Amino acid sequence: MLILNCGCWNNKNKSTMNKNVVAYKVVSLILTLFVSLTSYAQAKSKITDIRISPSDENTRIVVDMSKQTSFSYFNLQSPERLVVDFKDTSSKFNFSKVDNSSNLIKKIRYSKPKLASDMRMVIELNKDITAQLFSLGPSADFGHRVVIDLKDLN
Repeated sequence: MLILNCGCWNNKNKSTMNKNVVAYKVVSLILTLFVSLTSYAQAKSKITDIRISPSDENTRIVVDMSKQTSFSYFNLQSPERLVVDFKDTSSKFNFSKVDNSSNLIKKIRYSKPKLASDMRMVIELNKDITAQLFSLGPSADFGHRVVIDLKDLN
């Protein structure tokens, strides 16, 4: 009884309660952060398919996307390449499965982007080309797309 009257039990009990409250807040913060990061990761766009349609002087590449995606691109020379950066896009696409019968394209591959949240696609070319890129919204048969038209300069 003397211990209870001196207040020692109350201070110890308060200290334990404060530790429990802090632990609860830390766990809540971690769970909130985890849910936020999971939602962010799920919000990324994905390449769902790539179709290549060659003709004598031109080739059209259609990149099917899971949702609307912004992009930028630039050309590199020696060797000839077209680099396309897709903003907030997953890099989990198997480029080796893309059917390529174009005489303008050597291969399409992944490269490390400047930002970890982006995806960089490199189109290795057999010739010097001009490129025109544009987005298309969903239609009856297809979802969001990025279209890449390659024109042979020779």
